[in-house]
Amino acid sequence: FFGLQQQEEVSSLSLWTLVLPIISSVGLALSMTIGSSYHAVFVYTCFLSKEIAKYKKESTNDAAAETSLLRILSMHQTYLKYLFKWAAVSMLTGSIAFLWCCFSRENILYAPWTVAFVPAFSGVVKKVLKRNNIGNIVLVGGLTNIWNACFFIALSVSLVMRH
Repeated sequence: FFGLQQQEEVSSLSLWTLVLPIISSVGLALSMTIGSSYHAVFVYTCFLSKEIAKYKKESTNDAAAETSLLRILSMHQTYLKYLFKWAAVSMLTGSIAFLWCCFSRENILYAPWTVAFVPAFSGVVKKVLKRNNIGNIVLVGGLTNIWNACFFIALSVSLVMRH
């Protein structure tokens, strides 16, 4: 937030000057919070996978049990998609506000090259990797985490180099 504020007297700042950094900070923080919830839900993905594997191994013909497992799995997948979409929306909103701050102001604390690491760009890179069948599920799945770490490092290096 403070790196995106213009370096001026607080009394001369307009409301709009404060709104973009707030949107950026809240959007990116919210995406990290929702992303944490998304990762926490993977514990249940493991539990469900084990139960489905156990059911298949036992080869019982219990249609009711199979229907119940598949229904729970479907609800779980829906919940994961819901979390993913909300994380993506907040990340995109925060990233756009960050870019807007960087391109519309001359005297922010971050270097111009830091915009290359804006978290929303990880989505574009993921799509390219998936379409070209590059990397595996770990690389594509973990890319957002790697990209967020690079963004934090880029901002930190930018601030250190400035001072």
